[in-house]
Amino acid sequence: MAICFILLLLFIKMKTKYTLFDSWMRAASIWTAAMFLGTELLSVGENISRWSVFLFWTSIDVILLVIIIKGVIKKKSKVILPAFKRVIYYVKSRTLSDVLFLLIFLIAFVIALLTVPYNWDSMTYHLPRIAHWAQNGTVAHYATNIIRQIGSPVLSEFVNLHVYVLYGNRDNLFNLLQFFSFFTNTVIIYKISEKLQVDKKYAKIAALLFISMPIAFGEALTTQVDQFATLWLLIFVYEILEFFNLEEKIEWNSINRGKVIILALAVAFGYLCKPTVSVGMLIIAIILLGVCVYRKDEVGVLLKLGGIAFAFLVLFLIPEVLRNIVTFGSVTPPIAGARQLVGTVDPRYLFINGLKNFTFNLPNIYLPGSSHWIAAIVYFAARLLRVPIDDAAIAEDGRKFELHNAGEYGHDTAINPIIVVVSVFCIFWMIYRWKQQKSSEKAYSIVSFSLFLFICIIIRWQPFVSRYMLPYLALLCPMAAIQIQDFLRNYKNEVRRISVVSVLIFMCIVEVISLTAFHGTIMKNNHNRPGGYYYYRGALNAEYSEITEIIKTRNFKNIGLILQEDNYEYPLWYILDETKVRIEHIEINNVSLKYEDVDFVPDCIISVTDFGNEFICGDTHYKKIVDIKEGEYISLYIRDTL
Repeated sequence: MAICFILLLLFIKMKTKYTLFDSWMRAASIWTAAMFLGTELLSVGENISRWSVFLFWTSIDVILLVIIIKGVIKKKSKVILPAFKRVIYYVKSRTLSDVLFLLIFLIAFVIALLTVPYNWDSMTYHLPRIAHWAQNGTVAHYATNIIRQIGSPVLSEFVNLHVYVLYGNRDNLFNLLQFFSFFTNTVIIYKISEKLQVDKKYAKIAALLFISMPIAFGEALTTQVDQFATLWLLIFVYEILEFFNLEEKIEWNSINRGKVIILALAVAFGYLCKPTVSVGMLIIAIILLGVCVYRKDEVGVLLKLGGIAFAFLVLFLIPEVLRNIVTFGSVTPPIAGARQLVGTVDPRYLFINGLKNFTFNLPNIYLPGSSHWIAAIVYFAARLLRVPIDDAAIAEDGRKFELHNAGEYGHDTAINPIIVVVSVFCIFWMIYRWKQQKSSEKAYSIVSFSLFLFICIIIRWQPFVSRYMLPYLALLCPMAAIQIQDFLRNYKNEVRRISVVSVLIFMCIVEVISLTAFHGTIMKNNHNRPGGYYYYRGALNAEYSEITEIIKTRNFKNIGLILQEDNYEYPLWYILDETKVRIEHIEINNVSLKYEDVDFVPDCIISVTDFGNEFICGDTHYKKIVDIKEGEYISLYIRDTL
């Protein structure tokens, strides 16, 4: 898979006039498209296996390699020598700041590689669904007690499904998808800043703001999906800026057709990662349409380009849409939006929800006790507007509102005060400098900050809300670079100018050091499998070990699972993989019941529901042999005839 990406990058660079960075963006898009289509095609006949996936990627590798070798032989003097010179020049031209970035990426890479997946999402549905797909040979929906396994966006797990089967059903490389997305996102933020006419040194400040962002750093070390989703939003923004900056009307040519295809892929892949990023894409697309109307672009050209975009969207969205319609009776599963978006249009409730989410990122270590008095302001505003602050319409499951303490660095709870405070400062500076700033600078600043505020308003508050904010916090980084550049060029007091930026850079570096210490400690404490899976639920380690040891000792091959939404499933797959068992959910009580294999008769059943000492499943009688009530309840039933 890695070889394919490298060869694809070389192929695009060789055959086109794109820069190395633009070639990288296109390689990422085409590579993901190939992976997606390969997954869907192999699924049709339940043919996903280690060898089929190996042959799929190897075939593409061979084709690309042959084309590249022919191209090099044909014009070797025009390809090899210039490429070699560019590499030498790039290495020699690196600065101290580049070394700092490289060091941070290296640290994050090591932590990502050595950290065992441990978050709740991974143990309950991200990773179990990969194991089920690999077992079934298809990504078709299946019977499960944990409906998120078939109802959540799929793209990130599609990538890691290929990694999983190629690596022999192991998860050692799962975190790398998020890490490489983190790396690429940092580069895109830098390039977006440059495209907005920000000097290199200020563009690096934008990159530093992102790379030191606690939620961005923490997500880069996990099997979550938000860095990968952010990648597609940033690619979308980078590509669509070209259409905003056109002095002439949009033309019907191969360059624009290629850009539209990349934009369509970004929208489709963003939706298949995390639908909330599609909200920002839709709003930006509507703004572009307004610009096109103002610019009087030809309607025919816009319709033809829109037709291309629509065709690619349908191609990549239709498989999952059809699966959802068959299973849930709707285009999207009920769990894919209802729980995340606010459940009201009352402006008072929307304001309080936005205030709750915006203040989420304000507590910081430089203001002692800030989480308490900031939360007090939100409570006061809610009382003033007579809004129940914990109403289920603006609080997921009616959770009690509270702000995390300053310095919270958890992978899905991290708060990000630096970028939010800097962005607020930048907006005020932009207003102060309104008449002097370019329209493009003001437009990007207003749109990016407005998108962040909009997401704060429409996403239902929860203690993990910063995951949903990550893509939009990333868009704030180039905005900060624009305004910081303008500030340093136009603020008269030189001492204060230099002091402000020096303090900002210092705080970012301190944040990186703290993040490294925090996540490095987790890495050291959860380095072994399967113990590392239970980092947050240590009691489960002993419980699962006892039950799985019995299963392995008695050589049971067919395992039935009776679980609930909150139960860890993935550790069972890892522990039992060496015994080559078949694991299926049974006693289903949701819409996935239609996929249950009625011919499957478990040798034993792992259950979190107590059925007494014995019960009948189907036509088979089972008796309980293990009953563990410490930690979380779990029991083991075996077939009466065994």
